[in-house]
Formats: sequence, structure tokens, C-alpha cells
Amino acid sequence: MKPRILSFLVSLLIALVIYISGVFLLHGWRNAAILGGIAFVVSFFVTILAFERFIARKISLVYKLISNLKIGKELKQALGNNVSDDPLNQIEQEVIRWAQVKAIEIDTLNKISDYRKEFLGNLSHELKTPLFNIQGYVQSLIDGGLDDRKIADAFLLKAEKNIDRLCALVADVDVMSKLDTGEMPLILTNFDIVSLIKEIAFTLDENARVKNINFEFTSLDKRVVEADREKMAQVITNLLDNSIKYGKTNGTTTIKFFDMDKQVLIEITDDGEGIDEEHIPRLFERFYRVDKSRRSQAGSGIGLAIVKHIISAHHQTINVRSAKNVGTTFAFTLNKA
Repeated sequence: MKPRILSFLVSLLIALVIYISGVFLLHGWRNAAILGGIAFVVSFFVTILAFERFIARKISLVYKLISNLKIGKELKQALGNNVSDDPLNQIEQEVIRWAQVKAIEIDTLNKISDYRKEFLGNLSHELKTPLFNIQGYVQSLIDGGLDDRKIADAFLLKAEKNIDRLCALVADVDVMSKLDTGEMPLILTNFDIVSLIKEIAFTLDENARVKNINFEFTSLDKRVVEADREKMAQVITNLLDNSIKYGKTNGTTTIKFFDMDKQVLIEITDDGEGIDEEHIPRLFERFYRVDKSRRSQAGSGIGLAIVKHIISAHHQTINVRSAKNVGTTFAFTLNKA
């Protein structure tokens, strides 16, 4: 029942009691009616004030209880000066804010759940491909393939390549997990980034020769940067390896360096078939592939995700630009030493 209605009923009851008493005591209904009317007015305002103060105290108590909760403290800090002096408004604002926070939390949890399902599905697919291949080759050898030396050697070689792919996938997932949890902190040193890229290009030369791809440096001048050398070696290896995989046969991978104010900009460009613009925003997602049919191609599917993570850990940026039938460029920055 509302306070004003309750006050009216209580005041009416008080006025009626005073009126009846007045009739007997004053021996006249007129004086008793006047006295009862005055009593009604006075008691109405007194009781309504008392009720509202009582309710306000109760509301304030509830508000304090809410505020003492962890979520209440967080909401109170978030509301700041926007909190009204009116306890009812305070509770309303708290509840609205609490509902908004919970809605955001639920949305975040749903996104995490969807991401986890997608990640596990992709990981399962990536694991099954080499495992099924290995299983098939081994089964063929057991069923008599060992009797033919050429078949045995060919199947064992194919099984070995799939085992290598499986090991690379497990290693990359382990690296990604450690990067996510901070178990692989950066060890910053000063080193020549040009020299490092030349070393890695040399180690990948055999792979490049298979497609007759040439590494071309636009500059060999020394450029000393401050970064984690081991992790940057992983970044460059992934990018150069990608340029070989997706570059055209008899093509060129070009490595460019640009001196900026306090940074060095490094660009690695292939002259392959390029990437459609719709895929570029998702290139650094784990297990994302532009061409789903290339899942059978060697690679873990999270190489570019690791690249992005390492560059971001250095508080630097990496960007991609691409044009169909022209090629793709990955460009990233590092701080000068």
C-alpha cells in the first residue's frame, strides 16, 4: 500500500476517535467535528512524514547493503557523481548499471564460448589431417607395403613429413599458449635487423630454390633495433616462409627497410596471386585460411597469429596490403636502439 493512502486511513481513524471522544466530552457535535478535522489534518501530515522517513531509511539500508557488495562498489565507482541523493533513484541507477554490466559479461562469455568451440574445431581438423595420413601410410606398410622397398621408402618419407607437420602444429600451439599466458616474456637486446633477415633468408634458401624464388634486399645498410631477437627471428621466418609458399614460381621476395623518426619499417613483399580484400582483416586469426583447400599444405595455421602477437608484445604494429595477381606485402615496425 502506498504511504499517502496508508497515512490517510490512519489519520481518518485518529480523527474519528477524537470526534467520538469529543462528542461525549464536549457534549456537542460541532466542536467535536472541528477538533476531529484539525486532528485529521495534523495527523495526516505527521504520519505521512513519518512513513516516508521510515521507508527512506529502509531504502537507504538496502542501498548500503547493495553498495557493500563487490558489484555494488564497482557500480558506485562507475556511477560517480551521477548518483542521485534520492535513495530510490540510487537503487534504480544501481540496478540498471548492474543489468548492463551483467549483459556485457554474458555477451563476452558467449563470444569466448563461440571462440573456444571454433578454436577446438579448427585444432581438431588440423590434427586429424596429418594423423589420418600417417595412419594410412603405416597401415599400407603393414598390409604388405614393406615388401616393396620403393613403396616402403616413399610411404615412410610421406609419414615423416606428416609427423613433422604434426610436431610443428603442436610446437606452434604451445608457443601461442605461452604467449597468451605471459610465460614467454620479451628479452630485449640491440641487434642488426638487416643481418638477422639475411641469416634467415639463407636458411630458407633451399625451400626458395624449389620454386626458383629469389630474395632481393633493397638495402644492406646496418639498422640496429631494440627487440627480442629470438622472437623476431620467428616473425621473420614465418613471413619469409609465407612469401615462398604463396609467391609465384620464378618470382621474387623483396625485403625493404625504411628509416623513420624513432623506428625502422620493414616490408616483406611477394609477387604471388594476392589476397582478396575481404580476407585481410582475418589473416591474423588462429587457423584462418584464405583458401580452405590449402589445409593439406604444410603449416600449422597459426603462424600469422604468432607474428601478430609478438609484434603487439613489442608495442608495434603490423599491416597487410595486397592486390590480386600483383602480390602481398607485410609491413611492421620496430624501435631503433
